[in-house]
Amino acid sequence: MIFRSVVATGSVAAAASTLGYSPSAISQHLAALQRETGLQLLERVGRGVE
Repeated sequence: MIFRSVVATGSVAAAASTLGYSPSAISQHLAALQRETGLQLLERVGRGVE
């Protein structure tokens, strides 16, 4: 749900606002997901992500 929200909104901050979490919590979740999968799931581009 968090990963999909980041992809849909295009940024960690927008996903955090949408879901009611802090941007830090979203970033920590994404980092954990990347560690678990061993994949780079997102690439930071400017203030957003791809």
